[in-house]
Formats: sequence, C-alpha cells, structure tokens
Amino acid sequence: MLLLSQHERHRADRAETKLQNSVVARAEMAEGRPTGRVWARVGDDPSERLLVDLGSPVVDVAVADLTGHGEKIVVIGTQPSDGRGCLFRIPLDGGEIRSLDLTDRRDWPDCRERPIWSCEAVVAHNLDNVPGDELIVIASSMYEYPTRVSVIDPRKWEVRSTFWHFGRLSRLLVAPSFFGAGRDAIVLWGMNNKLDGFERPQPDDAGPLTQHDIVSVVLILDPQRMDGLGPPRTNRLPGLDPAYVYAYAFLDRAAGGWMGTDDPIQPPTHPDPRKRVAVTGVDCPPTSDGALPCSLILVNVNNLAPDYPGSACVTRTLEYDHSLIAHPSEEVEQFWRGYWKPLIHDGQYLMQ
Repeated sequence: MLLLSQHERHRADRAETKLQNSVVARAEMAEGRPTGRVWARVGDDPSERLLVDLGSPVVDVAVADLTGHGEKIVVIGTQPSDGRGCLFRIPLDGGEIRSLDLTDRRDWPDCRERPIWSCEAVVAHNLDNVPGDELIVIASSMYEYPTRVSVIDPRKWEVRSTFWHFGRLSRLLVAPSFFGAGRDAIVLWGMNNKLDGFERPQPDDAGPLTQHDIVSVVLILDPQRMDGLGPPRTNRLPGLDPAYVYAYAFLDRAAGGWMGTDDPIQPPTHPDPRKRVAVTGVDCPPTSDGALPCSLILVNVNNLAPDYPGSACVTRTLEYDHSLIAHPSEEVEQFWRGYWKPLIHDGQYLMQ
C-alpha cells in the first residue's frame, strides 16, 4: 500500500481541486454566425456538454471565479433577447440562470429611438484585489451610438459602476498594475460619433473637436473612478456627470460607412469603423520606484492606400511615440503626428 504524507496528500488534494474546478466555455457558431448555445468542459472530463441554449445570439463568454478558490460560473453576453436582458449568469451545477438588464431608458441626443442594448464584450478579472473576479461588460445600442462599460459584481449580480460613452466600443483589455501595484487599468477602443458636435447644438454643449461624423478612439479608465459620461461634455442627460477618464485619444480621420454616414474614406471592404484602430498589447515593465512607463500598441487595420500607417507605439498618456514600421517614411510619421489626437489626460481636456 502506498502511504502519502500529510503534505503530499494536501498537495494532491489541491491538484485535484484545481483540476475539477478548471472550466473552459465556448459559444457555438453555425455557418459563420453565433447561435444561442454555449458548451463547457469541466475538470478532467475531456468531453464537452451543452451548458445552455439561450435562444439569442451569443456575443461573448467568460468564466468567473466567485471566491478566488475555484468556485466558477459562466457569464454570457448576448444580443437582445425576449425581455430577459443581454447578460446571463450560468451556474455549473444546473442551478438558476439569472439575467441582468443593462438597458438604459434615457433619451439620448440625436437618436431616432431609444437604444436596444446588446453586449459587445464580457471579461472576468480581479479588479479590487479581494478574492474573486469582477466582470467588465461592454453593452451598446444595436442601431444608435450609446455605449456603457460596466463593472459588475458577479456574486451580488449588480452593477458597481458605469462609464457611458458617445459611440460604440468594441473590445477591451486589462493593463495590470497600470496605476501602481495591484491597480489595474481598463483599455478600450472603438469609435465616437459625437466629437463633431450634436445635430442641434445647445449652449452648454462642448464645441466640435473634429469635422468627421465618426472617428476611431482609444481610452484608458481607472475602474475605481469611472462613473459618468464620456466625451463630448454635455448636460443633456440628467443624472450623468462628466466621467473621470485617465486618457483618451482619437484618430482624426473619417471612419464612415456606418449608420448611413457619408464620409468617403472608409472602403466598402472594411465596413466596421470600430476596427479602424485596435489595441494589440500593453507593455508595463516593472520599475524599482513603482512607476510604470507603459506603451500601448495600436494597429490601423484598414490598410488605406496610399498612406497606410501600420502600427505605432503610444505612451501611457496616449501620445504618439514612434512608428513600428522598420523604416517609416516621412509620410507615415506625418500621418501619426498629424492625425493622432490625444484629447484627455488625467481627467483634463487637452483640446477645447
């Protein structure tokens, strides 16, 4: 008989617990389109099982650790469903499925109708250094511009904070210790279609910042202080004060081809302006004094001729630093220095 020491037995129990608590979940695609079905693989079982069929197209799936000790749930973001909301909490033990309504019923300026909200992205990450994950969820109007970025407590199943934005944000990543040890940042990218001003300006509206209907944007949020409304500044939405934004920048080129806009630059082969600029990585090398000189890697994926700028590094305040092309031409440098516009740093507007 093989006898295990107490230490060996404890180590084996921990390994078994970790194995049992490993969860992999994926959304099912059919003919290139999302279905309402999500499959999961749990523990050491190599086979997948159908976790749920929500009936509404699944946009994103995340696995969240509720306690920091392996108690997992699956969280699913969908397009609008039959009045149940667009975010779902799925237990692995067959318990109750809970939904969360992320609808906003305000009348947003220049919207033809009240937004119908759909999830864009769901990420599980420990943001507060208390054991267990939080959820970072992007939800946008399907046909209009409003977007919300919410930090959600998956245990209480309630919204902790929300940043509201004038334009669709498509994806996000978490920059570890961006604001210091254990203080992560949320980096988002997409587009804004109100920096050119409102259709019928009011006296307290901020002035236009670009002549284009839609521009690509990148922004950095502090999850500990992100409640409020993002640029442009306006008092048209009661109950929404201006949000603190650590950094915000935009590419001052038209990203049309969406919602019937007539900006001519967007090629028909690339119809989604949210993909005009994408963040592909964050580099935060640790330093002895705790400062984190992070760089974000930006990619222009439209491959616009003749001035395709490729990729560029920007500083942690979203200022252009250098092109990643091995031997950038003068035109490439002029592109980034001329069209990349930092707008906000540490909550302060750099452009008026």
